[in-house]
Amino acid sequence: MGNCILAYPNRGDECTLSGGSWSASLPLANLQNRRVKRFARTTNAADGSFSVIGDFGKLRPVKLVALVNHNFTTGARFRFRMYSDAGLTSLQYDSGEQEVFRVLFSEVSEDWDSGNFWDLTISAEEREGLAATLVLVLDQQITDRYWKLDVMDSGNPAEYLQAGRLFIGPAWTPVINMDTGASMGYEPRDLIDESIGGAEFFEERPAPRVARFSLPYMEDAEGWQVAFDLMRKQLTTRDVFYMWDQDDVINVLRRSFLGRLRQLSPIEVPYFDKTATAFEIKEQI
Repeated sequence: MGNCILAYPNRGDECTLSGGSWSASLPLANLQNRRVKRFARTTNAADGSFSVIGDFGKLRPVKLVALVNHNFTTGARFRFRMYSDAGLTSLQYDSGEQEVFRVLFSEVSEDWDSGNFWDLTISAEEREGLAATLVLVLDQQITDRYWKLDVMDSGNPAEYLQAGRLFIGPAWTPVINMDTGASMGYEPRDLIDESIGGAEFFEERPAPRVARFSLPYMEDAEGWQVAFDLMRKQLTTRDVFYMWDQDDVINVLRRSFLGRLRQLSPIEVPYFDKTATAFEIKEQI
């Protein structure tokens, strides 16, 4: 089991974006809009259409890259690269081509007749209702100015590719992981009304995930210089990308999401030279 990740700030919003082939009504700039359902959509699904070139304007560290609320199919692949020059000739990092949807089930969870048993990936049916997020965690934090993200999904039946939000930036992995008692669940927003006769009427609404956990054994410097500063910078409105376990490939889509801090907890000093705090993070939907 790997430690959790808290990625912030989202440097994608300060980038100059270019490349690809984008709809005039749903342009590339929509990837920088906080509303994850305001899509950036390509004009077609051909390879090269979903190609995003970014310029931070200065050197910036990157540890995590994500595309939130996309329509990529189970056969989609992607590649992320970083460069030290505007001409994209001096390559500093290359993820190589990777699958957007990797193994999402174990043999224990999959029935023989489910249709997924042999490759343990996700079926089109299972994909329905899933908050589809492309997530890449770099092996190490890379500092550069220019980057390129390509998504290849030419067989997409929609005949276009789209995504609702770009996240790219540095990340913090606590030295000592979350304490036992950490939780994550869906928070219902459905409206349920009952008639005089007892019949119920339903209005279904998307349910955000909410993660709650504590970090009770941080060193003094980690508590004040990282956790405390995280809350100061991100407050309760700005992007925080949360991953429960960076090593858990099977559950990465289930336990990772773009969210915000729902509340700001104090830094406590439970022991000499140790700090502690708690987090509550709500998914942006």
